[in-house]
Amino acid sequence: MPKIRNSFAFCVKAICASLLSLLGFESSSEVRVMYGMPVGDFEIKGSVSSADSNEAVKDAQIKAKYDNEANQTVISIARSDSAGNFVLAGKAVSDRLQIICTPMDSLLRPDTITVNLTYLQNDSLPAESVNDRGEIKKKPLSLPAKRVVNGYRGAAQKTVNFTLNRKH
Repeated sequence: MPKIRNSFAFCVKAICASLLSLLGFESSSEVRVMYGMPVGDFEIKGSVSSADSNEAVKDAQIKAKYDNEANQTVISIARSDSAGNFVLAGKAVSDRLQIICTPMDSLLRPDTITVNLTYLQNDSLPAESVNDRGEIKKKPLSLPAKRVVNGYRGAAQKTVNFTLNRKH
């Protein structure tokens, strides 16, 4: 009886594994996506300053994640430099991201801004404009993408500036 139960369990596992592989799920090292979902490159630049003194806030952690309660995946992380500037770059399947700023100074309040990305596509865009790490070298000039080409939505750029308030 145990031998029959083990072989039955083995067959069920094999069938389930085969069915899951047929569904076509795929993941990459940068972004977990379902097979066939279009991906776009994004670059978000900005600065972080204090509302009280208007001085730059250095070493603040800036994170980009999907603006979706079901998917809280962080897709890019950066730190502000000594001038308060930062650059986030990565790949996304959504056109709506949350940008979260968490200062190292515990007296400053963290802040979140939701951004809507407009992906641009240009057939004549040079290949070196978006490198394999998702960094955009040149600003693409084009109309908003109306279609997805080979699973690629295009490139998006946005500027986000944080002005952090002190905690009370």
